[in-house]
Amino acid sequence: EQIMGSRVTIKEGEPVQQSLIKWKHKSFDDVTWEDNVFLAGQFPEFSLEDKTVSEEGGVD
Repeated sequence: EQIMGSRVTIKEGEPVQQSLIKWKHKSFDDVTWEDNVFLAGQFPEFSLEDKTVSEEGGVD
């Protein structure tokens, strides 16, 4: 997996931090935005803090 970008989006009136993920063994056409809370739950050993590549405001 590789983080390609990050953003903050609004869900149910609350800000949600998301990362754009390039999944291992998938093409760049299959990148997906995932909530960081979901990623931390699914991959507890994976640190998002040291892998985020975009500036504040994120990538749309």
